[in-house]
This record gives sequence, structure tokens and C-alpha cells, in this order.
Amino acid sequence: MFVSRTVAAEVCMEAKSNDIGYTALKLLDKSGHLRFELSYVLPKFVIMLLFMWHIRVLVEDFLQVLALILHRLRGN
Repeated sequence: MFVSRTVAAEVCMEAKSNDIGYTALKLLDKSGHLRFELSYVLPKFVIMLLFMWHIRVLVEDFLQVLALILHRLRGN
């Protein structure tokens, strides 16, 4: 059975609501049936989440500054 790193990351992200899937993923990892080590996926997944959060914050800040600039340009 093939499980991609992306699917493994999604299962990890939903571990609380998908306990059966997460347990199965850990069993596949322990038995050596994954083409990668689960310990490799988790740090990469955390880094990706932090990066996405950082980008979201930057976009929100940019939109707030843009709204302020437009407000001042309109003379309001």
C-alpha cells in the first residue's frame, strides 16, 4: 500500500478527529511499510504550517496597511 507524505501529513493534522487513521499510520511506520519515516514527515509538516501561518499574517498586515493608505488617499 502506498501512502504519500502529503497524505501522511494530513492524517497527522487530523489525528484527534481521525484516531483510527493516525493509529494505522503509526503501525505502518513501525512495520516499515511506509516509503519514508514518519519522523521525517512531522518536522517538515510543522515547518510548512508555520510558514503558512507566517504568510497569512503578512498578507493580513499588508491588507490593513493598504486599506489605511486608500482611506487616507480618499481624504477620509
